[in-house]
Amino acid sequence: MFLASVCGHNNTMNNHTMKLLVLLFSIVHFIIAQRPVDEPWSLTGDGLRPTGETEYRVIEVEEDNKRVVSLGRRRLAPYELCLLCKCCAGNTTCITMPCCFGIDCHLPNKPFGVCAFVPKTCNCASCAAA
Repeated sequence: MFLASVCGHNNTMNNHTMKLLVLLFSIVHFIIAQRPVDEPWSLTGDGLRPTGETEYRVIEVEEDNKRVVSLGRRRLAPYELCLLCKCCAGNTTCITMPCCFGIDCHLPNKPFGVCAFVPKTCNCASCAAA
């Protein structure tokens, strides 16, 4: 009777005390085993999905013209969307039609790094061909 010697009773622990100790240990074990682990992604709802390895690249900024130069950077196709916009021929003739919007990061009167979607061409069927 290991529990009896630990508790200070020399083999005189009664049956009732032993049952209470077993019940107490069972309750503590149940509480510890059922406690949920707080994962950082469990708070976002959908959770995280693996995307592959992260690749870090060194980039340099030329201070004279604020142009970003990358070492070993691959060239990607421009990201464009085909959305409705207003296209005008002259000052008065305007029509709503699908336009190709692209990302422009050289906006006048905006700080370096501010980008926006701007219309590039009117009447697009597929922006990839424009």
